[in-house]
Amino acid sequence: MSFILVTGANGFVATHIIDQLLDAGHYVRGTVRSPRLESIRGAYASYGSHFEVVAVDDLSKSDLTEAFKDVRALIHVATPLPGTTSPEVTLKTAVEVTGSIITLFNPDDKWTDITVDETFYAVSKKLSEQAVWKFASEHPDIDVTTILPSWCFGPLSRHEPDPIDAITTRAYLNLTFYYMINGFEGRPFAEYAEALSHTYPAFVHISDIARAHILALDVPPSPKPKRITICGGYLVLSEAVRHIARVRPELKDRLPVLEDGFTDDRPYVKFDTSAMENVLRMTGLKTWQETIEDTIDAIVAIQKQAV
Repeated sequence: MSFILVTGANGFVATHIIDQLLDAGHYVRGTVRSPRLESIRGAYASYGSHFEVVAVDDLSKSDLTEAFKDVRALIHVATPLPGTTSPEVTLKTAVEVTGSIITLFNPDDKWTDITVDETFYAVSKKLSEQAVWKFASEHPDIDVTTILPSWCFGPLSRHEPDPIDAITTRAYLNLTFYYMINGFEGRPFAEYAEALSHTYPAFVHISDIARAHILALDVPPSPKPKRITICGGYLVLSEAVRHIARVRPELKDRLPVLEDGFTDDRPYVKFDTSAMENVLRMTGLKTWQETIEDTIDAIVAIQKQAV
């Protein structure tokens, strides 16, 4: 029996990866901090011996011997989320295989030239990927793939033990759509959009991010790390508001109000996804309409559950 090790097993992305691995019949071992151990163990109890979870309180210091016992592949997803810890802790612990397209924002180089003074989360992603590439060069017998997803949205895992908390914390990017349907009635769209002016339209459904990680396990080894950008397309917030008003009319009064004839013509970055298509052979990603609907429906269901 050999396991696939998934770090940060209580996270938004990790739980979806674990779900897909288990559904495909793999044996999975997850790592979490001690306070989350029993809740994650209970969430996946129905899988019996196919799922194990171990406590790892500090990835940079803990003894990982037991975590790596009988492990044939590592999917390293764990990293502190923006605003949840200090820059020092984020930069120390985030050495991972799942990166982010924020590492690509310098078009003339492999990695962004952003500094810790601007956003330490982006820097952590940059440094983590650089560390992975360095490790790969020093250990040519280990095959390495880095997955760089764009903004990820979608419902929580069906095994999420605390959905009310997770929808606005571990799935924090879903706040884009949480705020879309939670605010005072009649608020102007411009106010909503301004609060999200730091975002960009590139998106990917959470299930597609998980699928990319699973597909990467079966890609033949290569002499250099494989670097794969995952993007489902481009999502413009004004069109998202119009779409939800049309397909979920019961939510229309909860949406920000668009002025007649408003168009969002801001320029935005586009990403090269050829490796996703050519290396992973990954096609058929969920559309922006499906992604929005799945996310909004999940938020509404959780809010009803909380009442």
